[in-house]
Amino acid sequence: MNNVSYFKKVSVKESVNNWTESIIVAATPLLEAGCITDNYVNAMIDNVKNNGSYIVIMPHVALPHSRAEMGVMKTGVSILKLDQPVMYPDDKSVKLIIAFSANDNNQHMELLSVLAEVLMDESRLKEILNANDTNEIENLFFN
Repeated sequence: MNNVSYFKKVSVKESVNNWTESIIVAATPLLEAGCITDNYVNAMIDNVKNNGSYIVIMPHVALPHSRAEMGVMKTGVSILKLDQPVMYPDDKSVKLIIAFSANDNNQHMELLSVLAEVLMDESRLKEILNANDTNEIENLFFN
């Protein structure tokens, strides 16, 4: 997303109590930056409750999101890397939670393209999952 200015934040945390907390912790920087509303956070959690762990897009990686009309104010991405995995429904183990918001289809597709490029690079993903430094993770994702 070199052409589009958007909010981004990386956080590292030892652990969370459950998958709902992982979504809340990942989404909090977006909420604090005015990218999303509380309603959007609740919608992300409801999506998993109603539809299962479809947001676990590959081993160890969850991509919580909802529809823009559920409370997106502006485009942003918040990445939470956990040292200890959290279990999502269907016994899916997750260490990387990427909460994102996009307020139009172009930004949505561009952001997903950037994320897919990083996540499909097996060595880079392994570095991210093993990293403990927010700057290192941000560089691996966005540079």
